Amino acid sequence: MLRLLSLIEPLNPSTYHRVFSHRRWHAGRFAKVIATFVIDRFYPDGIVRVVGDETVDGHRGKKVYGKARHRDAVQSTHSHTVYRYGHKWVVLAVLIQLPGVGRPMALPLLIALYRDQKTNAAEGRRHKTQAQLMCGLLALLMRWFPQRKFAFAGDNVSGTHQMCRFAYRHRRQLSPVRKFIADVNLYRPPPRRKLGINGRPRIKGASLPKPCEIVGSRRGGR
Repeated sequence: MLRLLSLIEPLNPSTYHRVFSHRRWHAGRFAKVIATFVIDRFYPDGIVRVVGDETVDGHRGKKVYGKARHRDAVQSTHSHTVYRYGHKWVVLAVLIQLPGVGRPMALPLLIALYRDQKTNAAEGRRHKTQAQLMCGLLALLMRWFPQRKFAFAGDNVSGTHQMCRFAYRHRRQLSPVRKFIADVNLYRPPPRRKLGINGRPRIKGASLPKPCEIVGSRRGGR
């Protein structure tokens, strides 16, 4: 960032490791300033398009805080899983269209460090899934811009039950977009477990019509 502003000479990166740690600054306020500038510049009106994903940054040092073993989505396949030790970041970015660029660019606005259950338990912190972290980032963005509407597209986290319930609660501001399977099996939430019943609790409720069946029935009724 400093190099882009032409404020420093191109020295070794280790020279600037303590630029932020030796000064008092607030990451949230800084992010809000950047988000306000970007949204006002690229989305003066209409719906703001945001995207979310997770990325693994490898750090194997013994003193690296928050590191864990994470699945590397880039190198893994359906039949072979590759793991990396390091940080997993949940990233929320806004899509912007730059002059001379054929496709939109994702500019990160907010990030959150995902910690595994072992680390959270050792530090007495409530564990949060990647979907919960993404919901928190979206909630913060919507709180900053209460009069704006957002269209959110993501990978795995955008299709979880947590994200769907979150999007429904904030449906006036948030519209999730995700690739969907036409013949996917859908179910209602599981019924509440009654007292005095043994055995494994149900994880699915009654089955629902498939999306292709709903679309076909509506087309036939027109």
